[in-house]
Amino acid sequence: MRFSDSFNLLFDTTLTDIEQQFKALYYSDSEFDYSAPHQTDEIFDLLSRNIFLKELLPKLYEKELSESSFFGDEFDIGCYQHIRYMPAIWHSHSFFEVVCVLEGECTNHMQKETITMKSGDVMIIAPHTIHALSTFSDDSIILNILVRSSTFEANFLGTMDETDLLSRFFIQTLSEKDYQPFLLFKTNGDDNVRNLVGILYNEYKRNRLFKRRMINNIMEGFFIVLIRDHANDIYHPTNRSLENDQNIFYILQYMQSNFRTITLKELAAFFNYSERHLERIIQAGTGASFKENINQIKMEKALKLLKETQLSIGDIVELLGYSHSSSFRRTFYQYYHITPSEYRNAEKLPAAESHRSN
Repeated sequence: MRFSDSFNLLFDTTLTDIEQQFKALYYSDSEFDYSAPHQTDEIFDLLSRNIFLKELLPKLYEKELSESSFFGDEFDIGCYQHIRYMPAIWHSHSFFEVVCVLEGECTNHMQKETITMKSGDVMIIAPHTIHALSTFSDDSIILNILVRSSTFEANFLGTMDETDLLSRFFIQTLSEKDYQPFLLFKTNGDDNVRNLVGILYNEYKRNRLFKRRMINNIMEGFFIVLIRDHANDIYHPTNRSLENDQNIFYILQYMQSNFRTITLKELAAFFNYSERHLERIIQAGTGASFKENINQIKMEKALKLLKETQLSIGDIVELLGYSHSSSFRRTFYQYYHITPSEYRNAEKLPAAESHRSN
């Protein structure tokens, strides 16, 4: 599916002067292997011979790109169309990068894997991940969205209060050190995803009031759509502990929906695993055991119920699926070093003091 006329105007497919120079080199230099990623010093001579390309050299020699190079003090997010026909260059950065293929395709080299991304694909690349990206087509539109690490954690991970287990999975995946961390969403040209990217880019290119806040809010909506509509359309890096098991998303969602009564035995039977193997999958995906995850869900919901409702402790115990209030109180105290009643009373104090001060 191609973009509407308005999107074609927004994302101009006309090659820039620099892209035209790269394209000329691409078709004229038969000795240079454009299909393979290169270190910056390998293409120094190639670029330095061309006056249009010399201006790129200083940034290309930053093998670890810093936030200060791409973000002004007033912004948390940057949007850039990827330069077509530029050779793939190994690099990393201290911030998150979101690669959106809006038209055509590109190749992303992730050291351990080479991935062809097609129209509709969205890849989230964690900081310090060494990778190299290339696209060799006039019609390809690849948008690189750069996000400060602190903003990513607030806007992406912060949107998943209701899907805590998936949040833990993403945190675990994007902080792993034994493979290059990234997540690839196969959105299949989802118009909601595509339109949000277009709105984000349009806002970034214009200078209007509340620009920073608007961009951050659009980005949060973008992440919500990815998780809400495409949590099961994710390809993640090969992880020996997960054994490339794509059921992890369904398992975590099932646990989240059935936390009140689900047991490891019942979950293993439902997904046709042994209990031992399922425990290993959950541990690898979230960094915690089945029991720890279930307890965490219950405790987070307990805090919310104690703070936001007038339900009795007994009603909360029943809602959370505990058979005895003593077991709930004991677990709550182990987590928070305070009893449920003490927590509720402590939460009431600030509101009461604020009311008195008025």
